[in-house]
Amino acid sequence: MAAPSSTVKVKITKNNFSAFSRRADGASKRVSIKMAALAAGRARGLAPVRTGALQKSIGTSVSLSRAGKSRGVVVCDSPYGLFEELGSKHNRPHHFVARAVHEIEPLIVRDFAGKLT
Repeated sequence: MAAPSSTVKVKITKNNFSAFSRRADGASKRVSIKMAALAAGRARGLAPVRTGALQKSIGTSVSLSRAGKSRGVVVCDSPYGLFEELGSKHNRPHHFVARAVHEIEPLIVRDFAGKLT
């Protein structure tokens, strides 16, 4: 039986990020793309490595919220990515995607604020 497909998504949003994005739709999309790429790159560096398949499965996507705001998303397409991120009864959690987003969070606010000035 094949392992179920899983996708790990971490949305790059914050309450204060929402306030900024109301004022700058174009900048929001550019920053979302850039920050999602930075977070994905960092997640690849933090991901546990055996074969490299998990690292290769990490990518980005940009989606629109229901309010029409751009949202950068880090995607891990590996069938076991969710178990590596959150853990299981046999595995401790690695939180590689969440840690990557947390590490670049100050860059998100700084870069976006710079686009508004």
